[in-house]
Amino acid sequence: MNRSRSLPYPLSEDAAVAWTLTLADHVLQLHRAGRAHGALGPHLAGAPAALEPAFAVPEGAPSYLADQFALGALLCWLVTGAPPGRAQGWSGSAELHQVVLRATAPSPDARFPNLEAFALALRRWRARPSDLTPVRPAVTRSLAHHLLTAAVTMGLVGGGLGLSAAGVAVLGWPAP
Repeated sequence: MNRSRSLPYPLSEDAAVAWTLTLADHVLQLHRAGRAHGALGPHLAGAPAALEPAFAVPEGAPSYLADQFALGALLCWLVTGAPPGRAQGWSGSAELHQVVLRATAPSPDARFPNLEAFALALRRWRARPSDLTPVRPAVTRSLAHHLLTAAVTMGLVGGGLGLSAAGVAVLGWPAP
């Protein structure tokens, strides 16, 4: 059975950043334990093996900053379909492009001081005000339903908080 890990790229910037942050969080655990990963490459995103040299870190040896370079290169691949240096015209967010350029700088001294700082820059980009989109009503109803169910379970409803199934129904959301 062929179990390809290939991702459908290019991804949206939001999806690519979410994927990169998930991977970065795992690599940060290694860094905190005093180890560099050293094997982050295009195979993680389903990129062709022929591109492996384009993802190689300029300093050539595993290190914390090499892991940052590799994650930045993966993010570039996910957004553009090409590794750093081969990506033709970043068409998305200029701020995210600057984060990727810094993470994939040829000189380790020009990169973020550590992977945590790179991840923080990505989280700040995700939290940008222009990214706020309205929540779909179905999601809101579902969330309200779960919150009310939790409140009922914990005995909070009717306990001075003013929450009730009828109150939620008045808002147009189904009662649990």
